[in-house]
Amino acid sequence: MAIALLAFSLAAVMDITTGCQTSDPVGRSLATTATTADAALDGWLNYAAITKAPESDHAKVKAAWEKYQAALRIARLAYTAAVPGQSASDVAIAILEATRMDLLNLIASLEKQPAGKPLTN
Repeated sequence: MAIALLAFSLAAVMDITTGCQTSDPVGRSLATTATTADAALDGWLNYAAITKAPESDHAKVKAAWEKYQAALRIARLAYTAAVPGQSASDVAIAILEATRMDLLNLIASLEKQPAGKPLTN
């Protein structure tokens, strides 16, 4: 949970301090979502290095990351192909948000495990 909160805070700070390249709300959502997921993965990598997380946990995060990246590619394609306000953009954002939350929730659940203990599913 700490990493998720850190990621959300980082995304908000980056948006406020650096600004976004677009005033389009869908484009801003794509950029913020990507920033949040990237920060969460960086946080996980730091956490995993410090706690020596088991390989099974790394594999779960990697699978969630790959799923998120695939959704991000689809969302970007839909965004660039869609007319502003078209439903394809909304669908792309919804898919991206769902996979981002899968990734953030997985990382948060892994952080709650004692060091060196794999997450059981």
